[in-house]
Amino acid sequence: MSVARARKGFRLDTDLCTGCSACAVACAVENELPWGTSWRWIETFNPRHVAGLPSYHLSLACNHCADAPCMEHCPALAYGRDLLTDAVILDPDKCIGCRYCTWACPYDAPRFDAEAGVVSKCTFCHHRQLEGLAPACVQQCPTGALTWGDLDALDGSAEIAGFPATDARPSVRFAGDRGGAAPTGAFPVAAAVPPKTSLATEGPLVLFTLLAATLAGTMATASGRALLELPAFLILAAVAAGASTLHLGRKGRAWRAVLNVRRSWLSREIALFTLFVAASAVVLSPLPTPRGGGWVVAALGFALLFAVDRVYQVTRTRGLVVHSAGVLLTGVMVAGIVGGSAVTWGTVLAAKIISYTLRKARLREERRAVREGWTVARLASGVAASGLLIVAAPYGTFAWSMAAWVAVGLLAVGEIVDRCEFYLELEVPTPRAEMGRALAERLKEAGRRAA
Repeated sequence: MSVARARKGFRLDTDLCTGCSACAVACAVENELPWGTSWRWIETFNPRHVAGLPSYHLSLACNHCADAPCMEHCPALAYGRDLLTDAVILDPDKCIGCRYCTWACPYDAPRFDAEAGVVSKCTFCHHRQLEGLAPACVQQCPTGALTWGDLDALDGSAEIAGFPATDARPSVRFAGDRGGAAPTGAFPVAAAVPPKTSLATEGPLVLFTLLAATLAGTMATASGRALLELPAFLILAAVAAGASTLHLGRKGRAWRAVLNVRRSWLSREIALFTLFVAASAVVLSPLPTPRGGGWVVAALGFALLFAVDRVYQVTRTRGLVVHSAGVLLTGVMVAGIVGGSAVTWGTVLAAKIISYTLRKARLREERRAVREGWTVARLASGVAASGLLIVAAPYGTFAWSMAAWVAVGLLAVGEIVDRCEFYLELEVPTPRAEMGRALAERLKEAGRRAA
């Protein structure tokens, strides 16, 4: 008869933590990490000691969650759980360096090592636990603020202001009177927090996602399939596939991206792209097209675009359901254009412009970067393209005239701008961002009381 094993976890007393970073140094030494890096770090709430608000430190690392988001979403199945210690372990030999786990983890625990091309993270010192020892960070804490033991026996709360509240069931408890309860509300990322995404790292994904939308939209209609010949399709598909691997730290392991189809939308995206390309090649080949082949290709194409949009749900970015840069909308718009349906492309383009305008208004209200030049380019290209498309298809029939080609070029400019901004505006949760949010909430509350 098996006996249930107690789940281990960390406990941090904010009244005792001085922010000395001895735990971070111990982690780096124990795991022989490169100079200046550590899997444990210190975040400070209210670092400027604003009067009337608490100030305290959080010693943070991987929380080895019971429902670990990194393990669930990793497309390469690089994460596993040590059965003896409950530690969530990353196998660097399986990691493809896609950094998707760094988006999925709200605690900022997985860190991308650009030199190695893979992600690394806290191991819960499972090697020490197997020897009956406490993790190095716990052992070297000089004040006893950081302790460790059976999670159910640790007093304290799983929530504290500055620590993202999720349903991942992290193996950590917080004690002390300084932190107080975590405020509730929407999840805006503090403007002072450096974003996790940039065009330098996500630029290839702009190309991949827009090419995928173009190919799927074109192949969704009979006129589009007649327009796009097999060699051209295969070249564009190869460019898209190549672009999707450029941001990987370990490109030679790209094949592992399809291993977690059961749980990861990133794996589903790659699997559906492969199926879509294969089915499209069959339909465009000189061989007789199987009955219903066009419908199969269209279904696979739109399923692919749906999966692409779902990939970004882990970031907690607001407005993703109907986002102006959503590739599913882009694919439908492309299908409407090449299929000659003014109602389709006109409705989608109008929805995109409205969604974009509302998003910019919200960013301005939150005092975040609006990028006025990009905004003008995006809106002007959309409006001008719609006018030219009306000229090119006055009676609902589409002809590839000069006006039509210019309109398509303007639409491409607008879509590229919007997709670039999409990656720049992704809201990836981190403790530092949560601390900024929590501090802002408390400052507002203090201001209301003073008024």
